[in-house]
Amino acid sequence: MNGARLAHGCLVSVATTLAMGWYDREDFDVWADLLRDVLREFPATPDVLTPLRVAAEALVGVAAHDRSAALSRLRHEAQRYHRTVAADRLDQWRTQAADRVLERV
Repeated sequence: MNGARLAHGCLVSVATTLAMGWYDREDFDVWADLLRDVLREFPATPDVLTPLRVAAEALVGVAAHDRSAALSRLRHEAQRYHRTVAADRLDQWRTQAADRVLERV
């Protein structure tokens, strides 16, 4: 896997972990630092990741007492990203399934 693709996967995984609250409360800063590192290392992202990236940048850029709105935005963008990817993968799967049916005929 190339570096950019791996970084994009890290962005999605870490952002989703934070957005969904899948971390111990005392570990939030560790996860936020990881997210900051990924964002800094790979400034370019595919268009589909841009809203998630913008929300992640907002989260790591706010003070601890202002995180609520930033986390809410990140949660929204993480959910939207995963719905988009799921729909794309289902479309690909349906296309491949239809192609297999046609091959058998």
